[in-house]
Amino acid sequence: MQTFTFRRGAAGAAVEVAVDDHNLTVTRGRRTSVVNYAELTGVRWLHTASPQRVDFGLVLKTPRAKTVINSNSRASMADQDALADAAAAALIAIEHKRPDLELTVAPSPAFAWGIFACFAVPTLLGLLFGLMLIAEPGGLLYGVFGLLVGGLSLISAWSARPWRKPARYSLAEFAKRLAAPAAPG
Repeated sequence: MQTFTFRRGAAGAAVEVAVDDHNLTVTRGRRTSVVNYAELTGVRWLHTASPQRVDFGLVLKTPRAKTVINSNSRASMADQDALADAAAAALIAIEHKRPDLELTVAPSPAFAWGIFACFAVPTLLGLLFGLMLIAEPGGLLYGVFGLLVGGLSLISAWSARPWRKPARYSLAEFAKRLAAPAAPG
């Protein structure tokens, strides 16, 4: 059995991840989750970026529950490395027990739809505002501005579209990516 301990940030309880041949055990404070590899229905690597931080982690889905082992860029590098090592060890153990599973790399569906909506609504309003005002006397400048805002929002909405196909990797291949040292610079 391999055991990894890390913190997800400066505050909060330490997370302990224990990986063995049949189960993954995650302990956060007083709460413990056990995932049996035979029950897994999905494995996903989440990666969500914002100007303030980057969130990342491993999501393991079973018919009964979803277990998340995650951290963010505000955690120390040692803690980020411990999370990557724990996720790589878990993926290798799961690969041995369940070679049929693939890992997808995608944000959570709720987050993806939320970001899309944040840009789709201004797209619609900006384009409607621009089209309504462009024909009005003295409204050319406001109409062009509305069309510009709508067009820029459309580009952002399209880049955040939640229905695009996520990247897929074999568990062993992604474990190697996590274990690889970061490029300098």
